[in-house]
Amino acid sequence: MNSLLDLWREALITTALVCAPLVVGALVVGVITSLLQAATQMNDSSFSFVPKLVAIGLVLAMGGHALLDRLTRYTASAVSAAGDIGVEERQ
Repeated sequence: MNSLLDLWREALITTALVCAPLVVGALVVGVITSLLQAATQMNDSSFSFVPKLVAIGLVLAMGGHALLDRLTRYTASAVSAAGDIGVEERQ
């Protein structure tokens, strides 16, 4: 990473990669609960909220260490690159 735009691009990619498992898990559970609600004609807001919350918790429990590792690696590289960016712009 040698420019501010590279640092910004890596931040967006890291954000997308960290959030994607949570969003996909909630999306899959949301579609399944919506189908069940349509089939059984049960229209209760807690019936759609609680399974999504449980799914996000399971995703964090199973893959949270990998997501945290990704964030830690990005933070370390961003801090080291931030010092290099300031030096390059002054020269």
